[in-house]
Amino acid sequence: MFADRIDAGNQLAKTLLSLGVEGDLVVAIPRGGVIVGKPIACKLKIPLETIITKKIGAPGFPEVAIGAIALDGSLALDQLLIKRLGISADYLKEQQKLLRRELERRAKLYCSELYKYDLEEKTVILVDDGVATGYTVKAAAISMRRHKVKKIILAVPVCAAEAAQELSNKYVDQLVCLAIPKPFYAVGLYYKSFEQNTDQQVLDALTLVKQENES
Repeated sequence: MFADRIDAGNQLAKTLLSLGVEGDLVVAIPRGGVIVGKPIACKLKIPLETIITKKIGAPGFPEVAIGAIALDGSLALDQLLIKRLGISADYLKEQQKLLRRELERRAKLYCSELYKYDLEEKTVILVDDGVATGYTVKAAAISMRRHKVKKIILAVPVCAAEAAQELSNKYVDQLVCLAIPKPFYAVGLYYKSFEQNTDQQVLDALTLVKQENES
């Protein structure tokens, strides 16, 4: 159980340091992932950037995720679920178009400069506040691979067992996770405080890390 996202980030940072993990950049999924990523970036003394992703919901049931998309168009789709639900290619294309607009808005809001980095041959520490289905993390990892990173280390406080296995086998080079509970119900159950973060909190976290790295 974590007190809040800052506590989770501090615990992850301690674990990463004890494992001797080194990275060139912390890449966090907003909003909660940025709050978790802040103490990691500060303690490892590396930059913190955002990777903007968004879940794709099923028609009529937006809470049912069928995949996710990243800002650069990288897609992670559950093809079996899409086929089972009879979701059309036209629906997927329309959702991608709509979500890309929102992704661009959020990237501008957070002043995201991830794709301005020379990511080739870099080791990135990908951070979120927890993983349930793993779609957004998959989309983020696919995006990082497109930019030819050397290594992806996924650092999360809590992760569903099925997602942990799939992510480790197919998407990331190393998984550092503090809790892989069975059965898994929801990320928020493993936090005492799991209130939704604001955009301002994300901006403040990014600014603080930048200031600390420059000092």
